[in-house]
Amino acid sequence: MKTILKDIVFYEANKDGQPYLDKDQRPYSRVRIKTEEHGKEPLSGFAYQNSIIRKWRVGDEIEVD
Repeated sequence: MKTILKDIVFYEANKDGQPYLDKDQRPYSRVRIKTEEHGKEPLSGFAYQNSIIRKWRVGDEIEVD
C-alpha cells in the first residue's frame, strides 16, 4: 500500500548508548515512521546503512506492507 510519510526517526543505539548490531556484528538502525494511512499509530522496523529507507524524507510517497 502506498502512503505519505508524515514522520521518520532513526535510532542508532539503545538506551545504554550501545549501537544496535545484528548477529554478524553489522550496525543497523531502528526506524519509527508515521504515515497518513496509519494516523497517529507509528510503524517500526530496521534499516542497514545501505537501505533505501535511509533516503526517505517527510512528504515522500512510500510503499508499506
